[in-house]
Amino acid sequence: MTPAEEEIEELTRNIEGAYRRYERIKGSGMGDPNRPDGSWLNEAITDIMYCQSAARDICEDSGIPIPAICKRDLPPAVPGDYIADPDKTRRAAKEALRECKAHPKYKKLVELKAGGWITSYKWLGLNKLLDEPKNLERAIESDDIREMHKYVITAAYLLKVYGFLEGLRPQDFKDGVGPRVMRRQEQLSLF
Repeated sequence: MTPAEEEIEELTRNIEGAYRRYERIKGSGMGDPNRPDGSWLNEAITDIMYCQSAARDICEDSGIPIPAICKRDLPPAVPGDYIADPDKTRRAAKEALRECKAHPKYKKLVELKAGGWITSYKWLGLNKLLDEPKNLERAIESDDIREMHKYVITAAYLLKVYGFLEGLRPQDFKDGVGPRVMRRQEQLSLF
């Protein structure tokens, strides 16, 4: 097998893989809260176009017949903010909100805010963390699929909550101690 034939074979495998990836994402989505499914689908189309073009160029330069997959039509492009399975996103968003609000560390954040214990230095971070579930709740109420999609992974949010709570030091509390209503063991677990 010549180097050109080997390269064509590899590009053909890449094209087939990109078509499969497109179909898989179109059917069930990626589940990536940072990027809508449309972005991933359009990336697969770009991969197909690039590999088809490269394969055709090599075939023309070396006199090799163009593989059939290089003549195959491209899958349809979608809007960048397309979500493959909106019902799945709705269910995941509702579950994420339920899990978040039931989590003891989230409840600790709510307690800290309600008691006014946190200094202004940390207050902004606390409010930002507490806004995320509110944003998700608003997205659910308004059926904003794209906004819900951003918040479907509870673990990512809870890691931020843990990080905030673990990062608190005595100087972050207005009185330098923390809520007196907390049991001593809970207070120690914040630091």
